[in-house]
Amino acid sequence: VDLVPGGDRQSPINIRWRDSVYDPGLKPLTISYDPATCLHVWNNGYSFLVEFEDSTDKSECAPFSTGSP
Repeated sequence: VDLVPGGDRQSPINIRWRDSVYDPGLKPLTISYDPATCLHVWNNGYSFLVEFEDSTDKSECAPFSTGSP
């Protein structure tokens, strides 16, 4: 896994909060996963990456996050 920052598609992005518009229809962002499938967690100080065991290809099941995009 390459954890080196760089390139033209990297965070952080410039979110101009003064130009932001609140959408009351958005639901809270929730993230869930099965801890039994977690193989490793990396924290590089400004983001994190989680590697899961996925031998049953659960990628087509219900999404891990719900609410806001």
